[in-house]
Amino acid sequence: MNIDGLLQLGRSLFVVLLIIVVPLPGLAGARLGDAEPGSRRSGRDFPVNLQYPNVCEQWQFDARSPMASSPAVAEGRVFAGDGAGKMRALSLRSGAPEWELTAGGPIRSTPVADGRRVVFASVDGNLYALQTSTGKKLWQFATEKPIVASPCITNNMIYIDAGDGKFRALDLAEGKLVWEFPGAGGFVETRPLVCNGRVIFGSGDGYLYALDEATGQLAWKWQGKGSGDLGAMCLPAAFWPVAAERRLFVVAPDRVLTALGLAKGNEIWRADAWQVCESTGLARDGSRCYARTMTNGVIVAFATGADHAAKLWELDARLGCDSNAAMLAEKHGVLYYGTGNGLLLAIDPRSGTLLWEHKLGVTVLNTVVPLEDANEVLVSDADGKITRVGPRRH
Repeated sequence: MNIDGLLQLGRSLFVVLLIIVVPLPGLAGARLGDAEPGSRRSGRDFPVNLQYPNVCEQWQFDARSPMASSPAVAEGRVFAGDGAGKMRALSLRSGAPEWELTAGGPIRSTPVADGRRVVFASVDGNLYALQTSTGKKLWQFATEKPIVASPCITNNMIYIDAGDGKFRALDLAEGKLVWEFPGAGGFVETRPLVCNGRVIFGSGDGYLYALDEATGQLAWKWQGKGSGDLGAMCLPAAFWPVAAERRLFVVAPDRVLTALGLAKGNEIWRADAWQVCESTGLARDGSRCYARTMTNGVIVAFATGADHAAKLWELDARLGCDSNAAMLAEKHGVLYYGTGNGLLLAIDPRSGTLLWEHKLGVTVLNTVVPLEDANEVLVSDADGKITRVGPRRH
């Protein structure tokens, strides 16, 4: 063997030893999205996973770039954006990539998709609409500053706030401006809620806004009793508001779960026995709202139709001070929550009983996306992985 061959052999042995002794970033788990997107993975043997062996990771895709938002699902595809500015479509069945488009900046917000289009925002200040089947760009709407908020599609309209302080309604078909509201005085990260003729969102200026759905005129705005450092840490810019029984349920800026009247924004009740952060959720039938406490990891359910803070159950999930802003998501009789340290929880939403836990890693999990297949979910994380989790298929 010549000297070049010996040098090459030495480098190869060094790399092998390096991988064995010090796992390289990104190689700690299987890169199923790169080499084997349709494969199942055995995963790491976290002790908690051994307690629930019937729950498994069916496939995983690694974008190799951080993800700060959840994926969207439509027409058998998964749509997800990452910190490198790539919007991808994956096969929902296998996790195999189908197409991708690169925006002019990172994608921090959650996309939304209907049967024909996927709409997403980028830090490059643009809102994009792509064809779901091919990734072909249908239209692009430019704003004046970066966008980290998530869009909402309702009645062939798109509602979104940009970093330029303007909340906008656009026509879904062509991306044309229908109306804009320039009165929000801060940044917005939330996905707006469209309900009962109102468009509701929180802003970094400490206010929750309700606009007329048709005109964009201000109907009312509300500010909790938070002040000083507390108000600064818990601005209503990040959480996704939920509504039922003509009531709106919010948790910021003062960490108190509050029920407001949808029509006028009047306070109906406040549950000040629990300090909650951004995480809220709503039952599929609208009968319960959920909140996760900031300090001790307790998850609480309340009756949405009561005129006082009627607690239905309380689960000590042993999460500690979990600062994750992921929402609580319910579907097919299961409530899901992903923590800031990689733990996925499944809870009975009627009783608050823990059904199972599954450890995906040690990083932040974004809001869980329940699938139409019962007890199956998609989870994206801050490391840039998307994982389909569900019952083990024998």
